[in-house]
Amino acid sequence: MTFERRCLIVPEDIIALQYECRNCGAATVVPSDKGIGNAANTALSSCSYCHTESGFKIGTNEVKVFSEFHASLASLKLAMQGRNLKLRLQIICPDEKEKQPKP
Repeated sequence: MTFERRCLIVPEDIIALQYECRNCGAATVVPSDKGIGNAANTALSSCSYCHTESGFKIGTNEVKVFSEFHASLASLKLAMQGRNLKLRLQIICPDEKEKQPKP
């Protein structure tokens, strides 16, 4: 007999998004129900701790994609309420994460 373990989350379980500075590890948490402005500000701001630039530039497609993802997550949570279809996102299980190669 073979067992397969899968870890799934539903959009309603996502209460915030954490953005971490690759340079120093300082993190900013933005509630998932906040608008595009908060996500864009996070993307365009330098790290509040070490002041390293994020790498995003005003007016680029990357900032647009970043902001739209944040807004889409909030919209998706609302769109799925009361529906017969349930959306689940599969993630790497926490105990499996240690086994994954580092980027």
